Amino acid sequence: MPQRPRLSFSLAVSPGISALFAEWPMPERLARARACGFDGIEGPPPSDPAALRARLDALGMSFTCMSFARGAAERGELGIACLAGRSQDFKDELARTIDTAAMLGCKQLHPMAGLVPDASSLARCKDIYLDNLHHACATAAAVGMQILIEPICAQRQPRYLLQRAAQALEWISEIGASNLSLILDLYHTAAEGESAPRIAAEHAASIGIVQLAQWPARTQPAQDDPVLCQTLAALDEADWHSWICAEYVPTGPTLHSLDWIRNLHS
Repeated sequence: MPQRPRLSFSLAVSPGISALFAEWPMPERLARARACGFDGIEGPPPSDPAALRARLDALGMSFTCMSFARGAAERGELGIACLAGRSQDFKDELARTIDTAAMLGCKQLHPMAGLVPDASSLARCKDIYLDNLHHACATAAAVGMQILIEPICAQRQPRYLLQRAAQALEWISEIGASNLSLILDLYHTAAEGESAPRIAAEHAASIGIVQLAQWPARTQPAQDDPVLCQTLAALDEADWHSWICAEYVPTGPTLHSLDWIRNLHS
């Protein structure tokens, strides 16, 4: 029987994106998650990685994926990896993130692509992004880390460079780095009209993390949600056992939103 995938949740609390276990302050938030079967967290670099590492170690949890190159939210940025004139910023932040990730034992890094300024900039933004991914993969490989990329659907971010899983898989193939993988988000995939079960069946080896949220409201998936069930079945068939991340907005208390976990034990 395939090994059970490990569970993580998004540490960041952003309106409309993720708020699991946000009813409790740290470190109780982590303890509550651990008691519910979660093995790890994801999020941006923490302000005090040593303190967080101590809390995670005490609970037997991991920092599974660290997002970086997020840009300045106050300026409307959603990543800098594809932006002209920001490649040195990207490289500098990559180096700092690798140091922070090493302190936390984190092996997966997610550079955010960014918003395309206008249609005429699309080709240039793609070239910059792929160049930065080449650099990130080579740099991360030297220290035994993985690079993950995540599409964000046009419905939520019309100008985000990377919007479809098919696009991400094409670029992963083009770059050809063994440490470059896809974050398969069931919400974004559904919003783009793509089939997560088919992607899981055909490209399991290219999937680093699966993120869960039900489309269209980005709430918790129902236990019998066919997309979730079929995606998990395809991953089981492929003997995939990496990380599954809960990245949804619970419709009520977090503890009332976890029925879907039973799918991982069936």
